[in-house]
Amino acid sequence: YDETSLTDYYSHLCKMNLVLGGGTTGLLDASFLGIPVVAIGFEIQAQNYWQSALRYFDYFPWTADFFSDSKITVVKSKENLLNIITDYKNIQPLNKEVVTRYTGDPEINLSNLILGALLKSKD
Repeated sequence: YDETSLTDYYSHLCKMNLVLGGGTTGLLDASFLGIPVVAIGFEIQAQNYWQSALRYFDYFPWTADFFSDSKITVVKSKENLLNIITDYKNIQPLNKEVVTRYTGDPEINLSNLILGALLKSKD
């Protein structure tokens, strides 16, 4: 993680056909790029709940809200996950309008907004 850049991360992510995850960061990034995503809603390997991504479903409201609003596919078993992976070409990207409610509008140039506000306040 410390040896790569955001450019490397997004270059790698852009090559994905499907992204699986438990939390929101990677799923949001992939969704923003129009890559289909699936949330894993079961333990692939048994572990302590507080180390598990399943806690995101219960204790992180932004994750639960994003999953609910985007109607992301949540797999609940190994069999379901295998079916999703095998049939990944039929998984559609999430609704871009819903995704941008969580990622922000890519058309907004924050630097220009801040600079404009600063220049306006000088008047």
